[in-house]
Amino acid sequence: MAITKKRALQIIADLLQKYPKGPRGRKGYKKEDYTVRHQYCDDVDAYRSLPQLTCGTKYFGYSENDMLELSMFKFEEGIADEFCTDEWGWRVAIRAIYPELNYNSKSITSRARRLQRRVGVPVKSLVHSGKLPGCYRVQFGWGSDGGCVVAYGNTADDAQAVAELMCGHAFPEERIRSTKLVSMNSVAAVTKINMNTVDSMEADIQTQLKKIKDLRNRIERTEAKQAVIRMFATQQVGAMALALCED
Repeated sequence: MAITKKRALQIIADLLQKYPKGPRGRKGYKKEDYTVRHQYCDDVDAYRSLPQLTCGTKYFGYSENDMLELSMFKFEEGIADEFCTDEWGWRVAIRAIYPELNYNSKSITSRARRLQRRVGVPVKSLVHSGKLPGCYRVQFGWGSDGGCVVAYGNTADDAQAVAELMCGHAFPEERIRSTKLVSMNSVAAVTKINMNTVDSMEADIQTQLKKIKDLRNRIERTEAKQAVIRMFATQQVGAMALALCED
């Protein structure tokens, strides 16, 4: 079952605390359950003192699935259907949750960076592992000769095998370049995601057909000019020959 907005907001509110209590709420972790470690943070290119559970429990007690679904949750319309793993993606989510905050304020920046470290980093690692069941985007080649298809699989290898078996003949000269998890939804979501690609390709086809039509019209106009000039040139030669004969 997909995470609800209420639960997503509860987890966000908890993870924004310096010492998250975890899914048990008031009965969960306390300050004394944490130790502070000095760690290097890529997002600020500096060392920071970060609290970690002394028991070594991952994700502050939340499940792996909680983290994945939270990173996919759309806190407002228009947010892309993809895993939120970087600071900028979380800035959008924080702005949707706290609309009273200025988008460029330090309050949003600090919150976004905390979620990026606590949710984004582990989710990015999980997504890149290729070991999760879900919908994977399989990219065949690059450029106009390439293309992508989304296939469901228990792992990235499974999805890649399905995509190659069912759609590989559409890209006979291209090899698979990448396989990326794009959704944790069930296999039923594959049709919807792929239809978005089909619609995009149809729009591209219509654009190319319009270009062809415009080019044909341009060719016809050029050919008409060419015919007039050719006839005119022939007539000039004939007129000049006639004038010479009369002389």
